[in-house]
Amino acid sequence: MLEFVPITANKIVEFGCGAGMFSEQIKERQNACVYGVDIMSEPLILARQKLDQVFQRDIENGLDFLRGEKFDCAIFIDVLEHLKSPWKVLSDLRNYLVEGGVVVASIPNVRHYEVIKSLILRKRFEYQDEGVMDRTHLRFFAKDDIIDLFQDCSYKVTKITGVQGGFPWKFGLLNKLFFDALSDMQFKQFGITAIVQ
Repeated sequence: MLEFVPITANKIVEFGCGAGMFSEQIKERQNACVYGVDIMSEPLILARQKLDQVFQRDIENGLDFLRGEKFDCAIFIDVLEHLKSPWKVLSDLRNYLVEGGVVVASIPNVRHYEVIKSLILRKRFEYQDEGVMDRTHLRFFAKDDIIDLFQDCSYKVTKITGVQGGFPWKFGLLNKLFFDALSDMQFKQFGITAIVQ
C-alpha cells in the first residue's frame, strides 16, 4: 500500500497504526511528520518510538483530539470495515484534511471468489480468524460499494486497484466465459486513494 501514499505528503495521520510499522516505512521513504492513532494500547508502545505523535483513541467517538491539525494524507489500512459507521468517520475527517487532501485505504472485497464459492457450494457465510471474512468485520464491501462509501462522504476516488489477486484456473476459465465480468472477484482487497471534493 506504500505506493498509494503521495510522496509529496508532508503531514500524515494513520488510523489503526498498530505498532507503527507502515508509517515507519513512510518516514523512511519521505520527510513527513506522521501521527498514529489506534484503539489498542500495547502496540502503541512501539509506535511511540517511531512516529511523531501517537494517540490512543476510538475514532468512532469523534476526531476532536486532532483539533487544530490539518493533514495532507490520512491512511486506513484494513480499518474502515471494522467501524460501525465508516461514513461518519470519513465525513468527520474532512475537517482535518487540507484542500485536496488524500485518503488512502485498503478494504477487503466481499465479492472475492472464495467467499462466493462458500456461499454457493457450502451455503455458508463463513467467518474466520482473519482475511476477508474476519469475524471482527462489521461492514462488508465490494468494489462499487467502496466507491459509493467515499462518494457519499464527498470524496472523489482517484484510484481503486485490486491487491492480493489471482484466480485458480477454473475461476479464470469461468471469468473468460463471462467476458471478464468476474475479474474483480480475484482480489482479496482493494487499495483506494480519494481526495476531498
